[in-house]
Amino acid sequence: MNVRQITVFIEDKPGTLDEIMTALTKKNIHIRAFTAVDMGGMTILRILVDNIMWTASLINEKGCAATFTDVFVAEVSNAETGLIKVLDILRDSGINIQHVYPVMSKNTRWIGREIYMVFEVNDNAKALEVLSENGIKTLTQEELSAL
Repeated sequence: MNVRQITVFIEDKPGTLDEIMTALTKKNIHIRAFTAVDMGGMTILRILVDNIMWTASLINEKGCAATFTDVFVAEVSNAETGLIKVLDILRDSGINIQHVYPVMSKNTRWIGREIYMVFEVNDNAKALEVLSENGIKTLTQEELSAL
């Protein structure tokens, strides 16, 4: 199942990330996962939220450029072997991982079950097919929003 990631290009200065995250929180938009990477003068913020359209609108109001990318969220049974299994399946299928980061959820436990990771890859359709064939659960946008 595809999930929509919003990639936002923000100015790399103190408080910019806080300003965007605070604005999302004030609009009752729940952040499910994010990663921010410094790119020398700019920061690339990749974010998964429960309300994509409100988030896109708010990002535009802030004057930031944003794009949408299809990613998938995979359940890994535990932090060690579950992740390795997913990585092995993707490697063996010739799928290149471009970005990977964890989902934040009140249900997430690094010891136990229900650990989810966001994957941005070069071939989403193939990745979803081979993961499904190997019994790896992926989340829909609605399931992600419900976390």
